[in-house]
Amino acid sequence: MAKTVDQLQREYSQISEENRKAYDYLKGYGQGGGIYNWQSEYNRLIAKTNPTAEDRARIAELQPKFEEAQAKYKQTQEAKNAKKAELDAAQKAESSAKQTSAKKESAQANYEKALSSFQLADAKLGGYGGEQGYRDAYNKLRQAAEDRKSTRLNSSHEWISRMPSSA
Repeated sequence: MAKTVDQLQREYSQISEENRKAYDYLKGYGQGGGIYNWQSEYNRLIAKTNPTAEDRARIAELQPKFEEAQAKYKQTQEAKNAKKAELDAAQKAESSAKQTSAKKESAQANYEKALSSFQLADAKLGGYGGEQGYRDAYNKLRQAAEDRKSTRLNSSHEWISRMPSSA
């Protein structure tokens, strides 16, 4: 069963929070209630040109933590991006479904209006009834309209020529 947009938004928010925590951990923010920035310590130690034996031991201790934090952040970022794409697709589908539904409702209303007009015309035109009767009535009305148009410009009307374009 497809997830709703609301479900996907909740999941996206949850993944975004996990991603923020992974980023904070990677950067060493707020560990243990205080600020212990192991990331800065790690960067400072690996930047030393002549690290001591103690520095190398601390680098060896921090490196797996750093790599784990990087991997966790990358994993949550990829999950966040995938969930965002899924959410965007669901929102687009929901919007499209609403538009389609509105178009169907409009078409149904137009159909009912046209049917009502045909039924009224049927009653006024003496009960032609049925689809063929409506077609015949339409064709008669159209022919009458064309006949009226053809008499609008007859021989009794004066023909006025246009001014030549070179004048």
